Amino acid sequence: MAKFETNRIRALLFLTLLASGFMGLSALAQSDSGSKGATGANTKYEFHMSAGFIGLSNSSTQYDLAPGLDFKPLPGWNWLQLGGEITYQKIAFRGGDTSNLEVMLGPTANFGSGTGDSFFLAFGLAIKAGSTDIPDTSTENPNGVGFYFIVGKRFPIGGNFSLRPSLGVVSTGTTGMVFRPFAISYFY
Repeated sequence: MAKFETNRIRALLFLTLLASGFMGLSALAQSDSGSKGATGANTKYEFHMSAGFIGLSNSSTQYDLAPGLDFKPLPGWNWLQLGGEITYQKIAFRGGDTSNLEVMLGPTANFGSGTGDSFFLAFGLAIKAGSTDIPDTSTENPNGVGFYFIVGKRFPIGGNFSLRPSLGVVSTGTTGMVFRPFAISYFY
């Protein structure tokens, strides 16, 4: 059963990365540069999809997929967004595995000329629920409530799309680093 779930997660991860790549290529192929959408000046919502740390080895695997949605609370407030994301994380090692679902809610502050081409700082409440059967006392209870703090940079790639890599800290019972090099945003 674990082998089937691992293959299913690998397939889901591959399809997510493939879809992100196709969205990026289609945005680059558009004849209209769409600079207003990419900068976020005339958009209200940002949908983002991240594939975080992906580790594959003979003894362990880890996946992290995180869709999210942010919105501007008031017209003209390009510097502030409110929203969140839901992260699914699967870690398998030491003959067991951990599955986590994490919800992060809070503001995102944008620093730059436009939302789609800006540095950003996101922080707020993080809630994690999960299950584990790993024989390790430090991971017996993967549930927790805490905070997150993430910084990143958006890079316009055309149309309403931007790359959105980020780095941060999430603390929900245990504290860990989050590195999401494979992330894309769509502004609408």
